[in-house]
Amino acid sequence: MFGNLEWRPHPQWLFQAGGTYEGHSYTGGTFSPRMMASFHMQPDHTLRAGITRAVRAPTFFELRGDTRLFLATAPTTQVGWTFLSSGTVKPETLITHEVGYLGRFRDLNLSIDARAFVERMNKRIWFSARTVGAFTPNDAVNRPGPHIHGFEYQFDWRPVAGTRLSLAESHLRSERGDAAETREAPFRNTVVTWMQTLPGNFELSAISTAATPFQWAGGGDLINTPRRLDLRLGKPFALGATRGEFSVTAQAINGGYQVYKANQRFNRRSFATLRLDF
Repeated sequence: MFGNLEWRPHPQWLFQAGGTYEGHSYTGGTFSPRMMASFHMQPDHTLRAGITRAVRAPTFFELRGDTRLFLATAPTTQVGWTFLSSGTVKPETLITHEVGYLGRFRDLNLSIDARAFVERMNKRIWFSARTVGAFTPNDAVNRPGPHIHGFEYQFDWRPVAGTRLSLAESHLRSERGDAAETREAPFRNTVVTWMQTLPGNFELSAISTAATPFQWAGGGDLINTPRRLDLRLGKPFALGATRGEFSVTAQAINGGYQVYKANQRFNRRSFATLRLDF
């Protein structure tokens, strides 16, 4: 069940309040509210502030999982037990406080969207070993989550007709809620995008991404400054009433990079696509 209310007491002020209620047969009911206030300083410039609470219910595996290993030649002989849920894990919650700015500079064809935020995760779900007879299977348990603060922004600039440039960047800092936590998100993540309309109705786009070192949760190795450059050239066309597009894409043209473990990499690749709209 979802609901939202809006109140505009003055042309420059807008208040919004909403929420979602969800019922879960295992974990019960949860409510996720959201409140936001926006102040329109001028028609093209807005300040906003708000608070949001989000909930993630445990998966069915985290609530009822039971994974055992048996000898193939003797199914009754159990040789391992990797996971056994006690069924006591509770939903994760994430509370976010944020302030932001949205502006449009029409003379420059430039838009800016920026926000600063503080997030707190509670009851984070972890896998932790427990003893069951001669085995030590993992169980899903709740632990304190991280305290994250940061800011992000995006510049969207269209200097001339047919050209669009954008810069999106996020900066994060976190305080560990549990000693087992690692640097699971990069301190800085940057995306630069160039989209260009070429003669002959060709469309060219280039996307460059870069991040500072980080490590995924669950045992991955440290990922050291992944950088990636993708290029795409597309040609829209029409065949009678049918419209479509043919495109060629090259990914990671500056070389492959690690995605999880040291031997798990996203290598340079290219492919062509054909889309038809009926």
